[in-house]
Amino acid sequence: MRLLSMLLTKEYDLDSTFWDFVVEIFYNVLYVYSVSIMVSYLVLSLVSFLAVKKYLHKNSFVDYRDILNTDIAPSVSLLAPAYNETETIIENIRSLLSIHYSNFEVIVINDGSKDDTLEKCIEEYELEKVDFAVNYEIETKEIRGIYKSKNRAFNQLIFIDKENGGKSDALNVGINVSSYDYITCIDVDCVLEQDALLKLMKPFMDENEKEVVATGGVIRIANSCVIEDGQLLEVKVPKNFVARSQALEYIRAFLLGRMAWSLMDGLILISGALGVFQKKTAIAVGGYDTKTVGEDMELVVRMRRYMLEKKKKYTVAFIPDPLCWTECPESWTMLGRQRNRWTRGTIETLWKHRGMFFNPKYKLLGMLSYPYWFVFEWLAPILEGGGLMLFFLLALVGLVNWSFFMLMMLLVFGFTITFSVLSLLIEEITYHNYKRKRDILMLLRIGLLEPFLYHPFIVYSAILGNLDYLFGKSSWGEMTRKGFSGEGAKRIRVVSEVKNVSKVPKVKASLTTWAAVAVAVLGVLLYVVVDQDALLTKNELAFNPKLVNLFTPNEAPAKKVIKKEREIMARTMNKMFKPIAIESNDSATGIEAVRERSQTGAILVGHADLIDESDEGKEAKEKAKPVAEKKEPSASAEATGDTRSASAKAAGDTRKKEPKPKKTNVAKKVKYSMPETKTKPTDYYIIGGSYDRYEPALEYRDKLLESGFGRAVLIRTGGKYRVAFAVFDDKDRAKDYLMNIRLNVHAYAWIYNSKN
Repeated sequence: MRLLSMLLTKEYDLDSTFWDFVVEIFYNVLYVYSVSIMVSYLVLSLVSFLAVKKYLHKNSFVDYRDILNTDIAPSVSLLAPAYNETETIIENIRSLLSIHYSNFEVIVINDGSKDDTLEKCIEEYELEKVDFAVNYEIETKEIRGIYKSKNRAFNQLIFIDKENGGKSDALNVGINVSSYDYITCIDVDCVLEQDALLKLMKPFMDENEKEVVATGGVIRIANSCVIEDGQLLEVKVPKNFVARSQALEYIRAFLLGRMAWSLMDGLILISGALGVFQKKTAIAVGGYDTKTVGEDMELVVRMRRYMLEKKKKYTVAFIPDPLCWTECPESWTMLGRQRNRWTRGTIETLWKHRGMFFNPKYKLLGMLSYPYWFVFEWLAPILEGGGLMLFFLLALVGLVNWSFFMLMMLLVFGFTITFSVLSLLIEEITYHNYKRKRDILMLLRIGLLEPFLYHPFIVYSAILGNLDYLFGKSSWGEMTRKGFSGEGAKRIRVVSEVKNVSKVPKVKASLTTWAAVAVAVLGVLLYVVVDQDALLTKNELAFNPKLVNLFTPNEAPAKKVIKKEREIMARTMNKMFKPIAIESNDSATGIEAVRERSQTGAILVGHADLIDESDEGKEAKEKAKPVAEKKEPSASAEATGDTRSASAKAAGDTRKKEPKPKKTNVAKKVKYSMPETKTKPTDYYIIGGSYDRYEPALEYRDKLLESGFGRAVLIRTGGKYRVAFAVFDDKDRAKDYLMNIRLNVHAYAWIYNSKN
């Protein structure tokens, strides 16, 4: 309570150990978790690409017509539970009956629908109630009646009417009624490709040392697609934003997620919309769990656990072909209910099988698959939501490292876009379902908006799912559907016959190149815009100085303006200095006098009539006189390299002691004086910087002094402040010094002859 009171009243010490600890933990968890999940996604993407490539190569030698024409193909029962599906039930049953396979039956289970689902089916398919033998191996709700069609064209259809008990109970009824060896569980709001069963059943027929207990397939979004008579005629990207976001999400999840887990033999989820299970194993584990809303995931985990405990060699296969098209929610409300239910199903499954967590007894399933789902599927929305709330709290109290936060957001956003582009790239390389370029462009635009609109809502729904599970909510929530409509589109048949995959699909070169360029541009943009040195050394988010220099004047004069600079200097340098008679090696003492005058306020200017004549300036001149009268520095000063003027020492100059200047072709002592005649001595100035303002010029001059350039001076001419490395009275020495400066310090330094 005391902590809560402190938070509400802001009466606390921001430098306290507690807050330092909280901030440190927050940033470390954010960084480690973000990097971990991105690395895991990259690994899964690479594995998925290899898995798809392997599948396509192997599949290129398969002729599915051989499977279709054989009488020994495995027998399959299609189980389709239905609840209030009056909008889509007729077309979906017709779609199931039109599947190309030689040995199957369709069992539709009406789970106590409150609409006219039963009546529509009786009328459309000429159903009548019959006596039917049921093997009650799994306990279920009561069956009201079993119907068969009087029309021989529909003799493969079995329609069951039962009391409402949920999807799991309906599927268990279908298992009891079915008479075939394998069961395929699908949703009636789905439309299957006509060759779906041929591809799903192939793993069961392959010669394999391991027993295949389940097979799953890719699910795609059917919203806005053209569907007639139960067949998919034209594939389109959904027009609705919510549905379109799910279309991109499904591509990522199936192509870059489940395919990778399948190759590693660690898949623990087969979508309830389309999955094939070995019937005897499903019955052995007790069928679908009616106490969970995630019955599809829970059954797969229970079957895998059963096979491991029995020490049997087994596997769960996955087909990357898009075999099933489903209608997804188009409203935020329906989407929230769906994701809430998925979250509760995940929690229920993980809790029920918590004994597998890091348990070597369950091999890859316990050591990798389960921990991954625990950390990156269940904990992800909790950590993300909690971290966001903590961030707002830290922002209120002023403890946010905005540079680090912006860097992390930029990193996550860039990675999300890259991941989406990679998903679409693999989709186009492999199956190329979206024929129109504008469909791909719409999905790319969704990829840019999804992190800001769609993803936060998914996190919010998942958090609500955790709260509902905590408070014991277990209902499905009512889901309404719009149904499929052709919208008068041109009839373009996509699946009109069983396709023989004889070669790997061709790559769309133009789109592939475009996607690759998009990823490259994003990477280059991040590299160019962000200052990498600042991030690595100062942990700060800053613009790249190279980019800044494009819009701000460069400190060093460009080659194009050097000529102009020299002309300005030629007109002004002759009027800069008052005649000072000095005798010193390297003219260091005289330069020091100039430096003192600039520091005390008498900044040298480009015209004699602009020399500072203020009291400070006059005082500076008076201080400079002893320097002019002095003939030679003292022995102690000469020994220590201290060439400062006596006036500077007498004034108690507290400036940091200057490092000894680097020796550069030092000549013998040269005694010179400024003659009173009109002929002036020739001075050579090594110019190293040009500024519009005094402060940066002074800062640069001081840096030169600290770096060992004891003869650096600051002057003003032509409206600019200029910094010179040194002044020489000998041309050869000036050229040698300039060469060293250009090679080691300043590539654009130049020499000026004051007598030009």
